[in-house]
Amino acid sequence: MIESNNHNIFYNLALEEYLCGLANILRQDFFMLWQNEPSVIVGRFQDICSEVNLKLMAEGGPHVLTSFMRENLADSLSLFIAPKIIGSGPGLGEGINLNSMREAFNLKNIKTQNFSNGDILLEGVF
Repeated sequence: MIESNNHNIFYNLALEEYLCGLANILRQDFFMLWQNEPSVIVGRFQDICSEVNLKLMAEGGPHVLTSFMRENLADSLSLFIAPKIIGSGPGLGEGINLNSMREAFNLKNIKTQNFSNGDILLEGVF
């Protein structure tokens, strides 16, 4: 078992790739634990809806949002839109491969709220 206490995603991905290659050469299995930031890990076969009586809120950037949407785990969306554009990171919906508008995620019961600083809150349910 290998535990990485480093929270840098690039370091951990590189280490994981190196260890996978080494494990293939040595024909040995390994188990690695790492996280990029404080996280909650849910097992593949866990039914969190029956085990937890809380409303789950996932807060994060486009990677977190698209992961929840891709796995059909999102039932609502609260999206803040700021009147500022910076950086060149991933876009909203990146990693979701849809081929037609029929496959698109549709928001219903849409509400918007404008703030004095120019921010807009868009809320809806899937």
